[in-house]
Amino acid sequence: MKGKKFAFGETTAAGAHIVPRRMLEDEGVTIDAISPVFLKSQEKIISSVLKKEVAAGAVKEPVFEKFKELNLKVLKISDPIPNYTFCATSTIAPRIEREFINALLKLKPIFNEADKNTVKYWDPELRHGFILPPPNYIQDVLKLQRTYKNIIHENQQK
Repeated sequence: MKGKKFAFGETTAAGAHIVPRRMLEDEGVTIDAISPVFLKSQEKIISSVLKKEVAAGAVKEPVFEKFKELNLKVLKISDPIPNYTFCATSTIAPRIEREFINALLKLKPIFNEADKNTVKYWDPELRHGFILPPPNYIQDVLKLQRTYKNIIHENQQK
């Protein structure tokens, strides 16, 4: 990717800029080593890749899935990223907390038709079910937050 045009989403987009940028940096490719192009939508990123206006681009998996029959190549997929974090006050009754968590974890829309019908109108990124955050979740979120702060700082310097 070094020296090539790489399409990102808007500068504040987690899935189309911050996470992919972190992934590139983890591979030793800094923003200075590529020619970043920022586009307003992930569909435009796909279009730019197909038209060969950019060498590659970053999109969320549901967007890629819509266009996968167009012979696009996956370069890398990020580790799972929780999109939605449910939180409550520290005064929530433990029983209520457990019931809420268990109700979400019980949904298996990929394997169960009734659950699939339950979630069919939900955000596409919620339709696959729920998981508990992995043990390193907080550290991963903080790492992304540092990347985001660096991006904001860079943008303020321009």
